[in-house]
Amino acid sequence: MREKTKLKIGEFSQMMQVSVKTLRHYEQKGLLYPCEVDEWTG
Repeated sequence: MREKTKLKIGEFSQMMQVSVKTLRHYEQKGLLYPCEVDEWTG
């Protein structure tokens, strides 16, 4: 079984070649959501 790797939003945006702003927009529209949210940074 493969271990799941958690990425920070900046790492994911670079990997997908989209901006962090675009990912946040997708999140607002309900198209994308984080698997975990840091309590301190939101």
